Amino acid sequence: MKSTLATVLLLYISLVTSTMANDEQPWSYSGLNGPAYWGELNSEYSTCSSGKYQSPINLSRFIDAELPKITFKYLATGNQIENNGHIIEINYKPGSSVKIENHIYELKQTQFHTPGETNINGKPYPMEVHHIHADKNGKLLIIALMFEQGDKNKALHHSWMKTLSKKHTKHLLYKNINPVFLLPDSKDYYQFEGSLTMPPCTEGVLWFVMKESLSASKEQIKELRNTIHTNNNRPLQAINSRSIFQ
Repeated sequence: MKSTLATVLLLYISLVTSTMANDEQPWSYSGLNGPAYWGELNSEYSTCSSGKYQSPINLSRFIDAELPKITFKYLATGNQIENNGHIIEINYKPGSSVKIENHIYELKQTQFHTPGETNINGKPYPMEVHHIHADKNGKLLIIALMFEQGDKNKALHHSWMKTLSKKHTKHLLYKNINPVFLLPDSKDYYQFEGSLTMPPCTEGVLWFVMKESLSASKEQIKELRNTIHTNNNRPLQAINSRSIFQ
């Protein structure tokens, strides 16, 4: 099981960062390669259509629970920024992690989506950030943050300074990023089980959605979208039999 989960993580990272010889990716956010067809494009993507615990979802009908505290150990380990053709993402060296009930998940990437993917009580957001983590066995955990349009976000301004407008490009940052500045003051959250929101749509992912949102300026949100050249949000998926805790 360990090797299987680790393979899923490596497959996911390689899929979202790989390119094809003709500069076309095997999936997109629109058209005949769009979300409605992901499950048909590649056998490795079949869960995108057959899965019952897919993300994103509209968070509602919450169940009150004694949720464990998230202990953040975020350091300035974000050393690379990349435009992989689907998203802008920050890649991290080892050293940043979260601990939940003595279980440690290492931070791997921070990914940016415009518009946001998750809804809360039917409310959409113009932007969403996913901090993607994995434990030593490859179990995935996503900490998601919603962004409202408002004041300029200093952390995003720093991250954006070397954002690349060309697809399939990446470079080292002149100054490492500390993802702690992409967290709200309150660490209260909603929790549910879901999936990756991009192919291969792997399920069994632990989702922690921060209740408190952050702000970004209209210009910052527009800059991100223009860099990707398209909306990069997957449509909402069915909740099915899942419980959403708070």
